[in-house]
Amino acid sequence: MANETLTQPSILACCEGCQNHFEVNGKVILSCNLKSEDGEAITLVCYDCPKCSRRHYVQIDNEHTKKLLHELKVHLARAARASKRDNFVSKKQSDKAKKIRERLKNERFALMAKYQGSKLYDPITLKEVEVRFSV
Repeated sequence: MANETLTQPSILACCEGCQNHFEVNGKVILSCNLKSEDGEAITLVCYDCPKCSRRHYVQIDNEHTKKLLHELKVHLARAARASKRDNFVSKKQSDKAKKIRERLKNERFALMAKYQGSKLYDPITLKEVEVRFSV
């Protein structure tokens, strides 16, 4: 068996500041836990432009979306075990996963709308930043 190197999936991003094109993969994605002014614990996922260091926020989660994500992972694990056993995924299981994904997506977009333009303290840069989502 030959040695194989597994590569992480990546996407091509374009910086909104300097228009630099660069690859984004798991090595450059950052996650920071913050508290909003109203005390809500939120997690922001972001990456920085390697040329101008502009921070790009791409995802937001709170306790509710984290619970939905956990629910989705549990459901997908059960579906995977069932499909391994039965060699198919039932329509009921597939529909449930779609519903959870849709709820998660809607909740995240609502959070993005709520916090777009908000000023939050970023513990990575040690500065107060204005959150602008790049999606």
